[in-house]
Amino acid sequence: MNNERTVPKQSLARLFPGGFAEYWAKCEFKKDLDQVIYTYTPATTTAEEIKKTLASGGYGLLALPIAKHFFDRYQYRWFEPYEDDFIAQFKSNTINVIAEVRRKEQL
Repeated sequence: MNNERTVPKQSLARLFPGGFAEYWAKCEFKKDLDQVIYTYTPATTTAEEIKKTLASGGYGLLALPIAKHFFDRYQYRWFEPYEDDFIAQFKSNTINVIAEVRRKEQL
């Protein structure tokens, strides 16, 4: 019996055959993530404290594992109709989750 997985034509696995590392690099994830988290101001800290935190720790220790988890989880899911819309929504949702985790780290 053949155990190879069939990769759907319209999936993250097909768009990014190099896996998560290719997805992270091509989508310029870090740049967008830094921008979102930088402007995401928790109620308990000042903007200056956030700047210092971001300068020292970046986007948090959990960002990469969370993004990889979402990629791994959804890489074989079929999407339609347009890949650019799907990637934008997928990336946006992932960044929102990471930003929320980062905000809770700050509280």
